Amino acid sequence: MSLNTLSEDKGAGAAAGSAMLLAPKLRSGAHYATWRRDIEVWLERHNANGVHTRAITPTQWKHFESLVKQWGEEELMEAMAAHSLGGASSVAASSSATTTTTGATVSGATPEAVAKQRRVLTAMVQNSHRVFGVLYSALPDDLRTQAESVPRGCAYGLWHWLETKFQSTEQDNVAELLEQWIALRQEEDEKYDAYRARVNALYVLLDAAKEKPSPAMRSLMLCDRLTARYKPVVLALKASGALKEPAAVQWDDIAV
Repeated sequence: MSLNTLSEDKGAGAAAGSAMLLAPKLRSGAHYATWRRDIEVWLERHNANGVHTRAITPTQWKHFESLVKQWGEEELMEAMAAHSLGGASSVAASSSATTTTTGATVSGATPEAVAKQRRVLTAMVQNSHRVFGVLYSALPDDLRTQAESVPRGCAYGLWHWLETKFQSTEQDNVAELLEQWIALRQEEDEKYDAYRARVNALYVLLDAAKEKPSPAMRSLMLCDRLTARYKPVVLALKASGALKEPAAVQWDDIAV
């Protein structure tokens, strides 16, 4: 008998159509490892183009964001001047101001090159704002509060902050990893494979941090912290002797 013997497909496609449009939500830090995998797939399907993984410092982000905002204001002023009652003189003045600013931004570049650079940077900043919004909306309230130090709109900044908080094995984060491990428990609507992935992700991080849980503790998390519907399966496994020696258990075989 295995821990995946129980049927877990009830209502699997009940709201598939609408759910496909929504980004996965991060329930808590304990779910980070599985959420990270799901949100990465979602973002790439929705044209994130890796903007959340492309390293950029807060200073660089603020500089690029400021440039794009400035360019947008220039274009707006030019469009307003072109359709105002001021006539050609207003348009000429606006165009002159735009050319001067552009030339100062990229010295020696041709107008075509400058226009292309503007388009690329503008697209990057806009995409970063969009992805930041997706990530921020996916966070629970307590994490949103903690992430206030991340520059608004900087998708990489928020992604890196989450990585550092939940994936780092530096000593400052070990206590938080241990707290997550102690609190591990399968949730009522959580499939066994998803819960097992959470356990394994934390196990690997704690091992890397030289705080590797004992075989007995791993067995406790993978069997005794399951929901009540798994109790008959766990009892059968224990009765068969499959869990007698925690250090010798082949968890991949048990889960099949």
